[in-house]
Amino acid sequence: MAIVSATLTALINTGVAGLSEAVKTQQKLDGQIYTSILSIVAVATYRTGKSWAQGETADVKEQKFNNAALEFENHYIAAGNHVFRESEELPEFKAIKSAVRKKEPVTGAMQRMYRAAAKQAGKSKKEHAIAEVIRFSRKVVDDMATNHAGTIRELAALEDAANVVKVVTEFVRDHYGSTTYAMRAYFADGKGTKAAVDPVAKAAATLLEITDVAELAAIIDKLNARKAELAGSITVATAAVNSGRKSDEVSEAAAKAA
Repeated sequence: MAIVSATLTALINTGVAGLSEAVKTQQKLDGQIYTSILSIVAVATYRTGKSWAQGETADVKEQKFNNAALEFENHYIAAGNHVFRESEELPEFKAIKSAVRKKEPVTGAMQRMYRAAAKQAGKSKKEHAIAEVIRFSRKVVDDMATNHAGTIRELAALEDAANVVKVVTEFVRDHYGSTTYAMRAYFADGKGTKAAVDPVAKAAATLLEITDVAELAAIIDKLNARKAELAGSITVATAAVNSGRKSDEVSEAAAKAA
């Protein structure tokens, strides 16, 4: 799996490079969005299939997709592209652009600082191209997991990245269309069917997206406080029920004695 995953990561880099160029030149943008969608779908479905083969539950699909999408976004940022609208002037993004120009590495810390700055500045909406890539790759992965799980499981048996890409490309083309336009039309018609959302899995997936340790620790503290609150409520309710039972027993005993 490691060799295949490494090759698929290279596929993500290829998708990022193509999308970056298309965004800059505004040429063949829809075609490159489609190619980038394929790269995320290939990575997410292959890794999901491997996890299923190892006995993990179907819910792991959400985590594998989020990881693949985040991987794509991070490579996109590291190539000097802003993900969030109107975030080009943020000092944190300018630092990334400067590093790219100087051919210096864009570190994970720089990416996290840019994301945090964009969030703090209220710039949460993503640029059109990257938003389309994430939106439709998610729709395809969700639909495949719901309606074509067998295909995902078949991917897990493939030990050659070229075959994984070939199978995914042909499947997506045949089922969802061979262009971004066709894919939009497919999902606009409501043909894609999602599985019922598990609130616990959804919450867990959201927590797994958090990369800031302090933010995650604060959320965990709140969850623990809520857990203690609920446990206290259960204890009080149980005591009340037991007290009521004892009261009934005393009343019954008194009635018999009379």
